[in-house]
Formats: sequence, C-alpha cells, structure tokens
Amino acid sequence: MKCEVCSQESDKGFLCANGIACSEDCAQILHGRLDVEYAKLKAEPIVEMPEAFTVGDFERWTLKVSLHILEGCTAATRKKLSDNNPMMLMPDQLALEIKDRILKHIPHQYVSSAETRGHMRIFHGGEYMFRQPVPQEVVVKAAKEAQVIQ
Repeated sequence: MKCEVCSQESDKGFLCANGIACSEDCAQILHGRLDVEYAKLKAEPIVEMPEAFTVGDFERWTLKVSLHILEGCTAATRKKLSDNNPMMLMPDQLALEIKDRILKHIPHQYVSSAETRGHMRIFHGGEYMFRQPVPQEVVVKAAKEAQVIQ
C-alpha cells in the first residue's frame, strides 16, 4: 500500500478516515488534516449551500450537517448515542445516515439509487447518482421531510 502522507510503499498500514498511512506519525498527520477539514466545515453555516447540488456538493453538505449536529449535542444526547449506536458519534458515519434519510425524499427525476436489502443494509452499500443537479430548494425540502433539519 502507498502512504497518503509520504507516498512511501509499505506492507503495514494504518487505516484512517481520510486515507492510509504507513506509520503512526503519518496517521497523526492524516488525523490532523481531517481535523482541519472538519473545523472548516463547522465554521460554515448549514444554510450555506450551492444553488444546485452535484453528488460532491451533497456529500460535503451532509458531512457539514453531521458535524453541526454533533457539535450541538448535549452530554445526555452524546451518552445516549454512545450507549445505543456509538458509530453515530463519528461524523462520517452520521453523514451516511443523514444522506440515506434525505435521498429517500428527493424525487426520482433527480436521483437514482441502488438500495441494498437484508444484512447488506448495515453497510450503507446503496449507491446513488444524480441524474441532474438537484436544486437547493429540493434538497432543503427533502432534509426537512427527513427531519434532518428544521
């Protein structure tokens, strides 16, 4: 495998949320990069979004929403999440859940998806694509219907 930080080939690796590192030092650098990206997203208001969403825009926005939700959680809510589903305390995992909920409310003229069923469902393996850019008002309406935002 090739390290995301130093580009060194290595037989051992550390899997990080934003790539693969060859050593603990490189893993720390990757985590630091992720912290910087998360801080940038948290600094942006949720209402700051494109007029029309591409898949990349939607992925970025759902991650931003997840970061804002986690930032606003009370200690009691965090404890409940930790007890019931600790993965939801990870911004990328919460973003998957948010994305899944919103996509169900976006009209089919904009999105096509391959929904997974049965035991595969726990892996969020459903794929989706936008047939055309999705207008902001459609995404906001879907997010409200999915009870992701108010």
